[in-house]
Amino acid sequence: MQQQKPKYHDYYGAMSKQHLPEDDEAIGIVIGAEYSSPIKFSPELSLAPTVDSSSTCDTSSSDLSLTKRNSTTADARLAMASNFSAAYNTFNISLALALMRSSHPPHTSSDITSCSSAVIGGMIVGQLVGGLLGDWLGRHMAMAVVMCVQVVSALMSAFSGTLLLLNDVSIYTELACWRFFLGFGCGGVYPLSATITAESSSEKGNRPKLLAKMFSMQGVAYLAVPLITYVLVLMFGDGSDVAWRLLLGMGSLPGLVLIITRLYRRRNSLQSSNDETSTQQKQNK
Repeated sequence: MQQQKPKYHDYYGAMSKQHLPEDDEAIGIVIGAEYSSPIKFSPELSLAPTVDSSSTCDTSSSDLSLTKRNSTTADARLAMASNFSAAYNTFNISLALALMRSSHPPHTSSDITSCSSAVIGGMIVGQLVGGLLGDWLGRHMAMAVVMCVQVVSALMSAFSGTLLLLNDVSIYTELACWRFFLGFGCGGVYPLSATITAESSSEKGNRPKLLAKMFSMQGVAYLAVPLITYVLVLMFGDGSDVAWRLLLGMGSLPGLVLIITRLYRRRNSLQSSNDETSTQQKQNK
């Protein structure tokens, strides 16, 4: 009695060349049914199935390309908003000091000079430390750190002379201290934003355009400061404390928007990952 050959699906995982049929397309179809994709079977190389890349890479490559574009766009927006925030917080002190003169007359000329130059000193330190933080913590985490420093320092600059209640320290000295920390956050933005923009673009021809867009936000911030100052003076008057405090405090808004957006996207990402995990577990059951 002639021995019956095993069926094709019995070959899966344990085949030998003596059991292989001459027409290897049939067994490729059987094995491919388990992989849900066409299979190219090569008995001369290996008995393991090889997925046909021409049928599966089209969808995955398009999804990967879409994800890459979304990531590049998000990184470009992050760099543009952070540069706008840094430029705004650097430039607004000149007009804020002009508004402070009527309500808080400076005792010496060094009061004005210290407030103006403190942010520059902080920016020098921030540019040196920002690059190190980017290598140590990662680009995006380091950007979150320097933006948090900007938010806190901008708010504390707006509340100078009201929260700490230091009798022996003038409002200009306290403002200069907070402006130094604000400069640290602004200085850290420049190397990180440039690196994030350059690394997020896979096309070399697109990098100069993204970098130009990023640094152009500094010019937008320089235009925004006098316009906002003009509106605040019309609303609250020239000698009001509210005008210059709002002018300084509004420098925290871009950082707050970035931080809230990052937390929101992270929550959605974790929720989506948990949903996929639970769905996969239900399918396995």
